[in-house]
Amino acid sequence: MSESNLRVKCPRCQEELILDLLVPPEAYKEPGKPRSPQDVSAALPEALQKLVTVSAKDDDTITVKPNRYLGTEKFGILAQAIRDLGGEYVSAGKDSHFQVPRHP
Repeated sequence: MSESNLRVKCPRCQEELILDLLVPPEAYKEPGKPRSPQDVSAALPEALQKLVTVSAKDDDTITVKPNRYLGTEKFGILAQAIRDLGGEYVSAGKDSHFQVPRHP
């Protein structure tokens, strides 16, 4: 972690304060290229790739929707793969799906 000091003056008493800031290395990484639906599909377990439809929802989101009921075990495996990509499950009845951000 990179450390830096920031000097600020208290607006009430005018006393100078020194703040120590720790910046994690991830803050300096350049953003990666946006994911495509093909990238997300390739990141899923091979056995599940045929059971879901992966499509671009908008400029920021990729949607992964099961084609049929997956069962508890396959759903859990898919949910973990989506979480590993930074995604989440959206419960919406028949329109339930997973969302994955395009930008990692």
